[in-house]
Amino acid sequence: MVSLIAFALIAQTPPPITLYGSPYPPPPVLRPKLPHPKWPPAVPGDGLKPYTPTRISQRIAVTDGRPSHQWYDLNRDDVFQNAPTMFNPNRQTPWRVSGGMEGMHGWKSLKLTNVAKSDVKVWRENLPIAGAGRNLPGFRWQFPEGATFADLLVNDKDEPFELRMRTKKDGKWRAQVVYENAAAAPHGYLGAAKCASCHDHAGSSKQYGIMVRGDDTVFSFNPMQ
Repeated sequence: MVSLIAFALIAQTPPPITLYGSPYPPPPVLRPKLPHPKWPPAVPGDGLKPYTPTRISQRIAVTDGRPSHQWYDLNRDDVFQNAPTMFNPNRQTPWRVSGGMEGMHGWKSLKLTNVAKSDVKVWRENLPIAGAGRNLPGFRWQFPEGATFADLLVNDKDEPFELRMRTKKDGKWRAQVVYENAAAAPHGYLGAAKCASCHDHAGSSKQYGIMVRGDDTVFSFNPMQ
């Protein structure tokens, strides 16, 4: 009788699960979510989200003897009745496209950041305006510590060929190219010039009226748009 009970217990005992040769598939490997479908998988992109680059810039001048402030679309020029038209500087070299891409064909730029508009400090300040003879009131803004901006360049087949990133640390911006694929780059592309030579002019006045878009070394992000 005892032997029958023991046999029944043995028959009900499930077979041990082994690590090797187990019929159960291994658990899936969790990979970090990429900020964009074309983002190079080997590059960390935590917290980055795509955004639409700004299409406006400040236009600061004196109208009827008083300071005036307007937001101008990048396709709008300064037309005067008694003076030659002044073309929007944001459509001129080197401000109109990503660095090093002037004259290149078959590419596009995808912008990403970890900054929300509410994170940006905005204030009014008297700004130096070329040709005005005095400072005039306009807007300034400053990005927070840890702000990161990414410029992902892809070819006409949507293949990434360069990823540029700029991060603010200890109050200073650090720019670097974190990914390159020369085989996917447009014909004739030689790489970007020194970033600071252009980005330091974001939000500056190069002519009377319309200013270079952006501020705090970033052209493409406007917290007031």
